[in-house]
Amino acid sequence: MQQLQHLLDKLELIRLRQEGRQSTDSFNIFRLLRPEHDEVNLHSRFLHELLNPKGSHGMEDAFLRLFAVECELPSLSYDTVQVLREHANIDILIQDRHQAIVIENKIYAGDQHEQLKRYHDIVVRSLRTPTLFYLTLDGNPPSDWSVGDLQAEVRCLAYSQEIDRWLTACIKEAALKPSVRETIIQYQQLIHQLTGKTMNEEEKQQVLTLMAKDNNAEQAAIIARNWSHVRWHTEWDFWNELLALVENKYEVSTIGKFSDESISRTVHGSRNRSPWYGLSFCVGNLHGAGVNVRIERNEGPIYYGYPYPFDETQTELRSKIKMAIEPLTTQHSPSWAGLKSNNTEIDFESFNTPVTLQLANPEKRRIIVSQFFQELQEFIAVTQIALQQQFNSDFTPVQTPA
Repeated sequence: MQQLQHLLDKLELIRLRQEGRQSTDSFNIFRLLRPEHDEVNLHSRFLHELLNPKGSHGMEDAFLRLFAVECELPSLSYDTVQVLREHANIDILIQDRHQAIVIENKIYAGDQHEQLKRYHDIVVRSLRTPTLFYLTLDGNPPSDWSVGDLQAEVRCLAYSQEIDRWLTACIKEAALKPSVRETIIQYQQLIHQLTGKTMNEEEKQQVLTLMAKDNNAEQAAIIARNWSHVRWHTEWDFWNELLALVENKYEVSTIGKFSDESISRTVHGSRNRSPWYGLSFCVGNLHGAGVNVRIERNEGPIYYGYPYPFDETQTELRSKIKMAIEPLTTQHSPSWAGLKSNNTEIDFESFNTPVTLQLANPEKRRIIVSQFFQELQEFIAVTQIALQQQFNSDFTPVQTPA
């Protein structure tokens, strides 16, 4: 165990050196202007701009042609090709007279019921041949719930693979356009951060050299064999410590609540994973229905917000709830009036953000959980006011103990 500690100390020195160098060049315009996980207003918007031959980059169809090569698109007529964003709710649509390429962009959001099947049918009705791409950080496949019976027709793309290689090709193509080139470089750096590819060649070589010494590789294998257990216990302890704070003030629902089984299936399983669990608790009442805030784990940083308390038939009530909540959040969906990612970037799916890794330390975990709960309390306070302003006396906030 002493040898293992010595190895960890050496790795910590490498990490600190690299961290110091990265902090001197951490400026990124994309992270400043938008949440880094914003699928619609950041990623789809920027990818569309690059792919669009009429984009402000001035490269005409050069980037689209590179994308076609990287992703093996069907043959396109570049004289008539269109690149559309949010057309019929499709994130990115590339079409000519005969072909239509649908790109469904998923950073962290969950699938919608038969979403890709609907897009497929829209293209077929336009008398074009559809090609469906499902773009995620790591190339994960869509759920059966989304594709229906079209699973075999959907091709997966990964930001960490195809998009990263395509961006590298675009950077080379834009060598004589400095502003375009540097903008793509910054976007690629953001993608590397989201996909955990921030280790540079120097750091890799330092780690490889360290592993080659003595029996360091054997010591590292001990950590590797037990890493999934570290992940499980870290997440389990986080949820239980957060639960203790939440149930001190609110009534916690059992629906969608985390459990040892749900965490085990997600952390240890490779099939039938279902990472959409967390905590729901009541913060008010509206027309006899409880209004809940939900904290949810997913395939990215945990987020929180307001699921709709009424079904889709209550269109007027849902619309008013959305009007109150949406300005205070960053996203909404058919199931959520508004949601936002946690400020601390707790991400149990990737398990590689600094804050997430610090949760393995009990003392640091207590501090982080306390800070996250304070963030939640502030969010609840402002959204309760917004709901009261929207519904007047029809909304009654839960009065919590001081």
